[in-house]
Amino acid sequence: MRIVVIGAGEVGRHICQQLSLEDHEVILIDRNADRLKRAERDLNILGIEGNGASARILEQAGISKADLFIAVTDIDEVNLIACIMAKE
Repeated sequence: MRIVVIGAGEVGRHICQQLSLEDHEVILIDRNADRLKRAERDLNILGIEGNGASARILEQAGISKADLFIAVTDIDEVNLIACIMAKE
């Protein structure tokens, strides 16, 4: 499965780790470049730096081809907007 996750905090990283271990194609979006670099280095995933609620960033992540979208940032409003945009 192709899975897009926004939020590279503790929860997002754990989700990415589990999905990667199950051989899913995981794309992680976060604003923090250091978190993304660590996640890409430690896990078998693709990181995209940017706002997960941005249509441009979601398109760059290939949201139209995603089988699953998970929003786990620390900001509920961003999670909600990102989910609405991903659904469209």
